[in-house]
Amino acid sequence: MLPILGIAVGIGYFLLTRVSTDKKADLTEIKWFVPIQMIMYFVIGGAVGSSVHLYMELF
Repeated sequence: MLPILGIAVGIGYFLLTRVSTDKKADLTEIKWFVPIQMIMYFVIGGAVGSSVHLYMELF
């Protein structure tokens, strides 16, 4: 599930940079910036959490 979310967030950030550079708009004005950012934090949290769990299992 995390790879699919990661790919979706990557595509979302790519589109976000295209939109923000074309219109010179503030990122907080774009409606779908907050959901993309929340998913990004979920992916980062999942990766860090699984790394900590893996580290605890190994040692």
